[in-house]
Amino acid sequence: PREWGCEDGSVFAWDLDGDDKGQIYAELRSLTALEIIMPPLVLFITSAQLLSFAFGPGIPWQGDVHENAKLVHHICIGDINMVFEVDKEMIFWPEMICIRSAMLLFMLTAVFGLDERMDDLVAKGYNWQRYRDERYSFGPAHLLVKLTTTMRTATYLFMQLCSTVLVVPMMKAVANAVHCIDQGEGLVVKAAPTVQCFKGRHLQLTISLSLLVFPFLFMLIPFAVVGGDAHYVPSNCLFEWKFWQKKNAWRLSATRKATTLHLGFLHVNPHYVFVSLAVELAGKIALPVAATLMAAQPLTQMILISTLNFGMWFNSMLHAPYVERKFCVVVQGLKLLIFVAAATGVLTVIHNDPSSFLSVKILLGATLLLIIMISLQLCLVESQKPCAKKFNIEDVENAKNGGSVDEEAPLLEGAGAASKE
Repeated sequence: PREWGCEDGSVFAWDLDGDDKGQIYAELRSLTALEIIMPPLVLFITSAQLLSFAFGPGIPWQGDVHENAKLVHHICIGDINMVFEVDKEMIFWPEMICIRSAMLLFMLTAVFGLDERMDDLVAKGYNWQRYRDERYSFGPAHLLVKLTTTMRTATYLFMQLCSTVLVVPMMKAVANAVHCIDQGEGLVVKAAPTVQCFKGRHLQLTISLSLLVFPFLFMLIPFAVVGGDAHYVPSNCLFEWKFWQKKNAWRLSATRKATTLHLGFLHVNPHYVFVSLAVELAGKIALPVAATLMAAQPLTQMILISTLNFGMWFNSMLHAPYVERKFCVVVQGLKLLIFVAAATGVLTVIHNDPSSFLSVKILLGATLLLIIMISLQLCLVESQKPCAKKFNIEDVENAKNGGSVDEEAPLLEGAGAASKE
């Protein structure tokens, strides 16, 4: 590795060997505004999306509760036509164009390393002699470099959004595109009743989606396990798909992302980051598909949703998602609340009385009980300073004397101790 100090006091450690050479594997600096905002924002939006499936249109909650919850559900999953009562067919085809374009652009960016090329362009721009000689910040060279920098930021933000908060809306749109119902004169798309299924434009749509969706989901995995940060997914490790192997590039990238920069109480557990985020991605893919395709069978739909949410909660209990124990308790409690809401949805379907407040009272009682349980856990769990990195001087000296040391080992020792507490 090679360390570099910057004028602003930041320190970076770069990896100069192997397939992941050029990656930063340790940083000592202050967090940017985006790094502070994005983790809790993604956590909040993802939780709201998963929770909203317990209040889908076909679940007979009490009238007023159902209407308000249904509106929130449509907002969370991006059903614009349901929120603003736009003509379904008018929004259907533009939405399908946007979804396919986003998938195609995501894959092209990942395969050809467009984000890396943008980094090279920005670096060349700052080293451009005309840029250096230009005296004014509004000169043509400066404006061109600013434009290139903005395009680079937009590229990285696009990749991050597509692999985090936009997964649920995109999978919901894909499921809507192939969800057909029989209206007596043949199969039609439920989201756009005037569109006949598997004929004409819809047949072309189905073929194009079948060619795009599966490669897109495959390429989504390495980005999702690093929180959407494309810096940690170079194009040369994109197709190292044997993620069950310990030294797999996707796993190492997820670990490196989780040990590069300390995020305080929001710091993910590097030992379980790959499993935690991969399971969450699977849930975000499966939930909207199950909710859409099983809409005609509410009981089966809610049982599937409850099972998936239980799996995500159980995984969070087996693999602590965060280093800081108190915050981990809060996140685990939130996942349990999502499961409880879905399980209450099962009871709502069985009871099947839209005028009854029974399900609402059960959910409120369970929520109150969970809040009390989480509060007690927060009081009993010993507060600790989050620790995700620890460098051993002995290992450094050993490396200087010609010995070998795993560069990831000193980064993980502190997190391992924290995760066992």
